[in-house]
Parts: sequence; structure tokens; C-alpha cells
Amino acid sequence: MSGSPSRSRTSCHNFLTSSGFCTSAATAITSPSADSSFTASPIVLSALSVIATLAAAQAPAGLAGVVLVAASTPSPEPMEEARRTEMLGWFANGPASEAQAQKFVSANTARALPQQLAEQAIADVRRSAPPAWRGWLEQGAREDWNVRAGVIDTPALIVAGAEDGDLGEDAQRRLNAPHYAHPRVEVVADAAHLIPYEQPQALAALIAEHVEHTTLKGER
Repeated sequence: MSGSPSRSRTSCHNFLTSSGFCTSAATAITSPSADSSFTASPIVLSALSVIATLAAAQAPAGLAGVVLVAASTPSPEPMEEARRTEMLGWFANGPASEAQAQKFVSANTARALPQQLAEQAIADVRRSAPPAWRGWLEQGAREDWNVRAGVIDTPALIVAGAEDGDLGEDAQRRLNAPHYAHPRVEVVADAAHLIPYEQPQALAALIAEHVEHTTLKGER
């Protein structure tokens, strides 16, 4: 499964927060008032979210590249309705239980994480704000922004986990890559949806290479 709410942006790579209001979040990210350093140097925007694509579509000054990591799509996200309903229930009356968070992590990883990483991933799920979690599943993941996203003339690295079900290589090539004039799709072995936990070194190497080529060499 995919479609978990993600985190916030800085100048090289972090993760964007979605509360289900995708264009509002994208506008906030690209607003000069959001971060005065945004236009000070070349920026590579990285996220697990469609919000990165919607932000890039606004062609903010200084944007040199985009990295999508097992990212949701401008079209409604592929997701089984039974799973959506189950996950909504986890946060219906507050944060998810530890068992529910553990189920989410297990369903989104190719194999069991080392204990310390597993505990961190479970804690991160439980820290998700219930309104953001529910908003993404009820609204954000159902929104269709294909027209708004268009085709973006910004170099994009699109990373997929080899064992990601809903948002694996096929979905990334069909639903995210067509929105970029210069897409590069990379598949990370031994990973499903939670690539930053599963294969952090492989992901960091891909991002570093993309940053080098887009910000230092100006390649597409």
C-alpha cells in the first residue's frame, strides 16, 4: 500500500506534508515567504508526494530538479477501497495503535526492517496527525490533477521500490513519468514503498547523483 501522508520541504531533499489539499500545499511550498532561501540557489525538490509535481508545475525560480520517491500521482492514486477503509479506521478516533502502525509498516516493506528502524517507522506512523491522515485518504488520494500538472520541463528522478505494489515501477512510468519532459526512472531492489527506511544508502546515492547533474552540471 502506499499513499501515506508525508513530511515537509527544505532545499535539497525532505518530504512534503499532504492534508488532502494538494494545490494549497504546493502553493505554500513555492511561495517566497515560505522560505527566503528558496530562490537563493538551485533547488532540488524531493518528496513521496504528488505535491512535489504540483509545486514543480508552478515553475518556481531556482528549481533545478525534482526527485519523486515511491510518489503518489497526479491522477487518483491506485488503492483498494477495503484497504482505504481499514486505514481510515486506524485514525478515526486519534492516533493509530502500535499494532496498526506495525501492520502498515509490514505491508509497505519488502522484508522486516532491523529492530531500531522498525521502531522508528512505527513511531513515525503513529505521529501522523489524524486529520492529515484521513484528509489524504478521503480527499488527496482521490484528486485528479493531471491537467494542472501538465508536462514539466524540469529534470526528474523517479524512484520506485522493486516490490512496491500500488506505486511500483509500472505505476511510476504510467502515471508520474509522463508529466516530466526529462524523466529518469530508477528501481531500487529489495524495497517496497518505504524506500527511505529500507534502502537509505541506495536512495541517498541516487539523489546525490541527480543533485550533482542538475545543480552542478546543469544537465537534463
